[in-house]
Amino acid sequence: MTVRKPTRQDTFLGLIVVTCAVFAIGLVISFNKTLDDAQMQMRTMPRDFLVDVINTQNHASAFQLHVQQYLKNPSELGLSIARSKLVRLGRRADLLLSSLMRLQIPASSADAFTEELEYFKSCIGDLETLLNGPASELIESSAKVGDLLMALEDSMAFLFTEANALVHQQANHQINVLGSMSTTLSVLVVIVMIMLVGLTLTLRTVYQQRSALQKLVTKDALTLLKNRRGFNNIIKSQFARMKRTNGQLSLLVLDLDHFKQFNDTYGHACGDDALVRVAAVLRHTMKRQDDWAFRLGGEEFACLLSTDTETAAHDMAEHLRKEIMALDILHATSPTADVLTVSIGVAQLPDAAIHTEDDLFQAADTALYEAKRSGRNRVCITQSSAHNLRVVPEITG
Repeated sequence: MTVRKPTRQDTFLGLIVVTCAVFAIGLVISFNKTLDDAQMQMRTMPRDFLVDVINTQNHASAFQLHVQQYLKNPSELGLSIARSKLVRLGRRADLLLSSLMRLQIPASSADAFTEELEYFKSCIGDLETLLNGPASELIESSAKVGDLLMALEDSMAFLFTEANALVHQQANHQINVLGSMSTTLSVLVVIVMIMLVGLTLTLRTVYQQRSALQKLVTKDALTLLKNRRGFNNIIKSQFARMKRTNGQLSLLVLDLDHFKQFNDTYGHACGDDALVRVAAVLRHTMKRQDDWAFRLGGEEFACLLSTDTETAAHDMAEHLRKEIMALDILHATSPTADVLTVSIGVAQLPDAAIHTEDDLFQAADTALYEAKRSGRNRVCITQSSAHNLRVVPEITG
């Protein structure tokens, strides 16, 4: 039997195959390491940063409340506690800067946050000067103290909003980076068939990471409901589907009654807890495949559901109103009730006056406005192509 000797061409092709295989293996290992790092960063850093911002906000609210109480009833102990709380608040502000740096956000994108943080720290410094002076001068400067406390609250609100925007921006950046790497791997699969299995597993990891990042971008960090961006995506697709199939679709827009007074009375920490409890009610109720719950922003929520009858949306809205009221969250400063309540506006398809998803939202928002104008803690429904409104009164028994 004659043995064929390898030619130069065979050797050259062999070297090409080996080189491509080594390159592919190295790329896969490097890519998996990058994905692991991205996954770890996605899970911990944005979450820790937002937690640090929320904790700082809670410290600021507690300090503000204590100083206000001290100015009403001055005491040596109260002044000592105020100084201690201010020192801890200053440390929290320093921690925010280091937490922001760990996110590795470009300096140009974080300029607004860092500038506001410096202003926040300067307010702390001014308050520290007043608190460390004679108690009599502090009482005389109560108006200035009040202005500084208000500046702290406004600055903290801006920092919280900017922190959410920075986290979402970072998530979008990671999505783009992972998308580019996914394209590179797809080309590699075509070139190096020998790495097909490894590359397939890696691509699956890429898509899982992209899906997780997409969820981060469309999820509200506090309540874990879908946020306004998720709402816009889903209502657009569901509206188009219902228009094609002539099905029924209902939109409920909910607004917690007198929630600003609630925050002013009990503090933002209690306000956040109330939002989480309300979101849990919505999540538990909207559990069918074609039902969704959203936090649109602040104290405003929305529910989107497919319905079988014209009364189903009304029944669902009434159920949610009662369930939220049954949470029995004390709201002593509400002129509507002694517990936290909700007003709900409802719009439904089909409706000859509704041609787009924006029309559907506007109809529900108009109904919500009518529910609030009529006394709150009630449901208002658009009923006809003319958008006539029907107000369902609250049931307090």
